[in-house]
Amino acid sequence: MENQAQKNDSPPSFTGSPSQIQIPQKGEKMDVSLNKVGEEIGQSLRTLRMLEERYSTIRSKIQVSDQNIIEDTNKIFTQLKLIVKDITDLKIKIEDMRLKLNTFSTEIKEMASKQDVKVLQRYVEMWEPMQFLTEKQAIQIIREALRQYKEKEEIRK
Repeated sequence: MENQAQKNDSPPSFTGSPSQIQIPQKGEKMDVSLNKVGEEIGQSLRTLRMLEERYSTIRSKIQVSDQNIIEDTNKIFTQLKLIVKDITDLKIKIEDMRLKLNTFSTEIKEMASKQDVKVLQRYVEMWEPMQFLTEKQAIQIIREALRQYKEKEEIRK
């Protein structure tokens, strides 16, 4: 029975949430045993250690995440620099091609048209250049003519 009396007259409990703590009324004696307080403090310390470990783990994960973000950012900046360099190179090549195309276009404009080529073709056909003498042929004809002239002169004498 004494146990039952102690249970009924037990001090307010320190376990559980703050809303469950029973505060003694005016005039009631607070009989708190040291064992109970020691248990509560031990439980609080274990909870505190567990929370500190969780905090430490979370902090480590955040540091790893931050380091990964920094590495990824550096990789992105490196790739971005390469892309900018490639774009600059492409701009230079495009400008070079533009200049070459302008030169090519100018040269094409200066070339003879199809009609001009046809006119030249008619002149060539009319002149018949295949009938022209080569230098060797002209020299040979002149020599032959001189030889014949000399023969006629000798005959006359």
